[in-house]
This record gives sequence, structure tokens and C-alpha cells, in this order.
Amino acid sequence: FVNMSADPDNEYFADGMSEEIRNLLSQIPELKVIGRTSSFAYRDQDIDLRTIGQRLNVNTVIEGSVRKSGDRVRITADLVDVSDESRLWSETYDRTMTDIFEIQDEVAAAIIDALQIHVGAAPSRGQPTGNTEAYALFLRAKVAVNNFEPGVAENLLKEAVRLDPNFAEAWEMLASVYWLAPEGITVVEAQRLMGDSAARAIAIDPGLQLAQTYYTVATPGPYIRWRTLEAYERAAQERPDDLFIMEGLIFLLTEFGYLRDALELSRRYVELDPLSAVAHMHLPITLHAAGRKEEAVAALEFENQSDWDPQMYRWTILGLNLLSDQETAIARVEAYLQRQGHPNPGRFRELVINGQDPATGQAYLDRHIAEFVDAMTEVDGFAWQRGLSSLYLYFGHIDRYFELGLATNISATNWDDAGAHLWRAAVFHALGTTAHPDYLELAEETGVFELWDRRGPPDFCEKVDQQWVCE
Repeated sequence: FVNMSADPDNEYFADGMSEEIRNLLSQIPELKVIGRTSSFAYRDQDIDLRTIGQRLNVNTVIEGSVRKSGDRVRITADLVDVSDESRLWSETYDRTMTDIFEIQDEVAAAIIDALQIHVGAAPSRGQPTGNTEAYALFLRAKVAVNNFEPGVAENLLKEAVRLDPNFAEAWEMLASVYWLAPEGITVVEAQRLMGDSAARAIAIDPGLQLAQTYYTVATPGPYIRWRTLEAYERAAQERPDDLFIMEGLIFLLTEFGYLRDALELSRRYVELDPLSAVAHMHLPITLHAAGRKEEAVAALEFENQSDWDPQMYRWTILGLNLLSDQETAIARVEAYLQRQGHPNPGRFRELVINGQDPATGQAYLDRHIAEFVDAMTEVDGFAWQRGLSSLYLYFGHIDRYFELGLATNISATNWDDAGAHLWRAAVFHALGTTAHPDYLELAEETGVFELWDRRGPPDFCEKVDQQWVCE
């Protein structure tokens, strides 16, 4: 939906309305609804709808406009057949902001009717809040989350729940923001705030599965790892095409060694959001983990069009590139470091060349890696330290990789670092990580054995004489 308001600041409202209606339609199993990134990619481009339909592999497109002035809002929506660009349905809604949720329900119901889809009951937005100002803040926060601005979203949502303390969905989204750990908040504090926000959401609306998931993730306990996966799988059953849930589930399935399941879900993610960089980060990772290295290298081509901006997968994508084409990977990293203002971009090449020496590489990394990581963190603000041990892994120093990991990660409540360490070991298990005895020690200490007993063995492990054995 295009913002037609006189105030350009209302762009967030048009984006938020688009996202809300997209979420409603994605609840219908009979529909394949393309994700936000790919949908929004064509909004400001002069491309005919037939071409868009071909690129996204869809039959219909919803487009329209939003004009907001004070408490009045006018929304125009069209459902278009991309094959001939004919209008299957069109409507204009001229209402007050208090009717905004009814409009969303009416648009979804009309589209279902126009597409002649037979469903038991049309999805309903309901009325999550009676405070229109709080809802406007909620929409702004949704845009901020999609733009990976957790600090901005946190402030908006805190104000939204101040205006309406019973706004359950705002509490739920606030929990999701703390899952992203905004800058300036420690992992431990983010975990506590996530649990508190999720608990507030559940107390108001016990049916919010995503809030239930975050509450489970935040609850300390010896078997938090399996509780987290099971909570995500319950949420996915309720909202199977929710990409936020899907991303978390892909990460967890990979972390716990269910690599074929993770790959299947990664392919689904790309199908639903084919222009999403996040979707295309997961695909080469899960392909590599599943042993399909040539396909993983091919899938990296999409990711290599980006500049490796701060992402939780930065180190892993780097590792895949180093293992597939070391010289190209070094050149790309050097170019990135130069753009970011790193004082010595060529230092990375020195780390790679010297760090992979079987005899002296580990000692070299021990002496020099910290200074590089600290300088990189200073120039781009991303916590590069989280993946510091990765270079040891890529260069074959697996003992040192686990030594660093076990020194900080033996904690069933340290859901961030422990999970990342197990996840990376699973992704690169072909290097021998999961056959290493320290892998099983880390898995046992973080409650993963209990998960494997409940859900079944991972792809690379089996239980022999009541003992887990991995390859």
C-alpha cells in the first residue's frame, strides 16, 4: 500500500497496514502469501505486474493506497490477476481510525471471496487495542523490527503498552525485540525482560503462541533447549507461514542436528520470500550442513551479492566462503573492512594465511585474533567477539574451538552463546566437530540429550548401549 498522506511520516502506517493484511492472509493454508521483503521490493519500482508475478511465482497481487489525516483514514485496495492485469476486486474504505481492525478483516474476507477459496471461517484481526495511538506506535515498531532496529522498536512498544497496558500483541512483540537483544542490554538482562514481557502478554491472552514460545525460551532450567524447540514447533503449527517463527525454527533444527528438516524449511522460506537476504543466508548454510556442498556453493551466489552487513550469521557465511573459494572470500572481506574504516584491512589476509598452518596456526590466532576483532567491533558496532572462535574451526583447530566454547558456554540458561556454538558445530560437522568428544559434553550440559531422547536422534548421531555416539 502506497502512502498518499500529506505527511510523509505516515509511511509507517501504510507499511504496517500492508503487513497486517499480509499476516491475516498468510493464516489461510490454501494461499501461498509472499513474505514482506519480496512483496515490498517492488513497491516503488516501475515494473508491470505480470513480470512481478513471474518473478515471485504468484497469480495475484494486492495493491492500493492509504491516506491518513488525523483520525480519518481512506484505504483503497485492488486484487489484480497478474496474467492480464485485470481487477478481480476493488474497494475503497473511508472510515475513522477506530474502524481500522474491521477494515483489515473486511479486506481479507473480500479477497478470500474473490479468489473463490472455501475456508471454514475467514481470519479475523479482532481488536487488539482500543487505543488508536498505541496501535500507531505498534505499527511503527513492526516496521522497526523488520528493519532490524530493535532499540527503536523497544522504545515505541514501551510507550504503546504504557498507553494500553492490556495490549497483548504489543507485549508479545516487545518480547520478540528482547530476543534480538537491543544494543546496550546484556544477554542475561534481555532474557529477563523477554520473559517478563511474554508473561504479560500471556496473562492477557493465553492463546498467543509466540508469546508462549518466548516465555519458554526465557525460563531458566536444565532442559531449556528442548523446551525451546518444542515451543517453536507449536507456534509453527498455528502459524506455519510466519517467517519470523520459521527463521527461529530453522536455526534450532540446525543447532540440534535435524539437518534435513532444517533444509526442507529453508527451501520453504526461500519460496515464500525469494528476495529476502535472510532466507538466502539460511539456504547455503543448511545445504552445507546436509552435505550438499556443490548446491551450497551455488546458493551462496545470492548472499555474495550483499556486503556481509551485521548479521548473526556473518561468521558462518564467511566460513562457507572461505571453505569454497578462499581468495575471493578474502578479497570481499578486505573490501568490506576498507569501507567500514578498519585501520588495517589487509590484517584479515594475514590471519587467514597464518592461521591455517597446522603447526603454528593456533598459536598465531591466539596472539593476534583479539586485536583484529576488537578493531572490527569498534568500527561497525557489531559484536564480532561472538564468533571469534569460528576461525579456529575453519582452519582445523577444533580442540581450541571447543576449548573456547566450553569456557563460556556450559550453561543451560545461556541461550545465546551456547546455541550459536552448537549450531556452528552442526553446520560444519563434516569437519569433524560433532565427532569431537567436547561436542557431546557441550550437548549434555545444555540439555540437548534430553531433546534427542524425546524427539529422536539427530542426523549425525545414534544411541549405542545407552550412550550417544556422533560422527
